[in-house]
Amino acid sequence: MAAPPLTHHDIVALVEPFARRGRHVDLAASQRHERRLVFKPPIREINQGQHELHETLQLDCPAGGSYRLTRTLTHPEGVQASLRAQGRELGALLAAVEAVPADRHFVVGPGFTITRSYTLNLATGGSVGALILTQGTVRVDGLALTLNVPAVRRVAAAVTLEPTSSASFALPEDFLAVLGWNWARLVPRKQGWTSKLRLRGSPVQRTRSAEAALDRAAAHLARTLADPPAHYHERLRMARWGVFFRRGIPTFTALALFGTVPLFARFRDALPTPVWLALYHVPTLFVAVSFILQELPRFEIPPFPRRLNASGWRQHPSAPPASRDGPVDAERHPQRTVT
Repeated sequence: MAAPPLTHHDIVALVEPFARRGRHVDLAASQRHERRLVFKPPIREINQGQHELHETLQLDCPAGGSYRLTRTLTHPEGVQASLRAQGRELGALLAAVEAVPADRHFVVGPGFTITRSYTLNLATGGSVGALILTQGTVRVDGLALTLNVPAVRRVAAAVTLEPTSSASFALPEDFLAVLGWNWARLVPRKQGWTSKLRLRGSPVQRTRSAEAALDRAAAHLARTLADPPAHYHERLRMARWGVFFRRGIPTFTALALFGTVPLFARFRDALPTPVWLALYHVPTLFVAVSFILQELPRFEIPPFPRRLNASGWRQHPSAPPASRDGPVDAERHPQRTVT
């Protein structure tokens, strides 16, 4: 059965702790039948007054006595970040939300902006719980990288990389994988790419790892997109070869299985027992490594890292599309067109 709409007396009781802190309800924006109150936005400043953030609060009052308070911050650049807190005591809920500094949600660096959204659960008695990252977005030079962190442990975070305008980009598959073992290759889709980021540990540890990954990805995107594509290969040559061998592990596993099994019968009597036992477990070792990959194993010969010869990362409608290894030259592929 649906909960009844908020009455006038309900609203007066609910807004009392907010009014004590100088916050006033916006009755025009509130929805009494949906048991939702919206409070008028104050103006906050971060980064020593360099930026002004517009803040709104939304209070949802579902049946059961548990409240959900959502703070939405809007940056002057138009990007938004949110903090969602849930608890049973309104005063403690509001205090917990206000205790999270606004600059925790935004990181402005050379050529990039990072927005981070969190959840905060209040335990019984109003004690503040952990601040958990749910989503982070990096915006840099016409691209937006979004990281969605699931609440389920041992599940990788989903990554999307999309243009923020009508511009088209040509990016190699290892564009994010060069950041380390926890990053997967880019998978093209209709608009942009998808990828994954492995996160380990408790929710707090996953949050810290995700925040650090966003910071590193932002610096990587800003620096890489500011340079010609050829510099990408020159600067990250060893990392690209590391991605090549990492992606080749499933294929190398199959080759190791076919290569070592025939050796057992041939060298079983000639080799010392410890050496033979070590050789016997080589296939098992390769299989184990395959299962800790960031994505499902693919039996393939990954593209060899090579120098990118395009003049820039952006493509025009008449330009050829990116190859599996990144931007290509129009002279080498004159018959291709962008779809």
